[in-house]
Amino acid sequence: MKFIALIVALLFIQYWGSAQRMHRDEWFDFSLEKLRSLALPAPLQLALVILAPTLLAFSLLNLAGSWVFGLPALALNIAILLYSFGRGNYEEAMSAYRKYCLAGDFEGAYLQAGKLFPQPDGDAGPDDPEELHRWMRKRLLYMGFERWFAVIFYFALFGAAGALAYRLCQLSVARSGAEKTPASRTLHVLDWLPARLLAFSFTLTGDYLGGREKLISALQDFAVPNEEVLAEVACAALGAQPWEDSEGGLAGVQAQAEAYDREMEHLHSMMSRSAVAWVFLLALLVVLV
Repeated sequence: MKFIALIVALLFIQYWGSAQRMHRDEWFDFSLEKLRSLALPAPLQLALVILAPTLLAFSLLNLAGSWVFGLPALALNIAILLYSFGRGNYEEAMSAYRKYCLAGDFEGAYLQAGKLFPQPDGDAGPDDPEELHRWMRKRLLYMGFERWFAVIFYFALFGAAGALAYRLCQLSVARSGAEKTPASRTLHVLDWLPARLLAFSFTLTGDYLGGREKLISALQDFAVPNEEVLAEVACAALGAQPWEDSEGGLAGVQAQAEAYDREMEHLHSMMSRSAVAWVFLLALLVVLV
């Protein structure tokens, strides 16, 4: 039943472009504000805001499993999974950045980056087109990862309740507005294994020898940010090289913009191939198990 729920949810995503219609987080924001008003310790707030809805979802799924041949449970699995998918539209974000690259409009790309991925207070952000590209590359790769792969990973392990717990942790980090909070540390732990599994699939669908060294290094260092793991392994698997301006002037700027666009196209293709590979693997496991 879980695999059927996953396929149906992915078909909805394919049709809608994103699951934005299911993403109503007002209840979460209300709950978080109430808990903050009680001045509870941050770890306890995090536990309550994640565990209470997760346990409720788990109980409802178990209860619905015995009704009408499990059809209500199937519908509930689909609804929770759709809610658990990432916020925002990854395809639109990637397409918009690539359009700015093709136009050589790095100022427009910078403004779009600020809207998509707001910087913490006091962070000046990228200073030049190359730094902006590295930053957007890292953020878009992580956006693709957290919006579907990590969700499916925890859905496969723990069902819809596991996927919901992951999304609620992501929302907690987004609402905290600060680094090194209990929520961000918990999210780092939750992301660690699925990020490296996705990075491993990059090496299989790209240049294995190029990505293997970066992946091995990431497996040996628990503290390295998961965003950096995905970006470094993906770039190594692509054989991406630092930009060198051999033309100069406007021609150099245009060549740089086109090179960035090609790289993002290849990264997008790698992400798509990895998605297909993991869905195929899940289907194979369902058949064999």
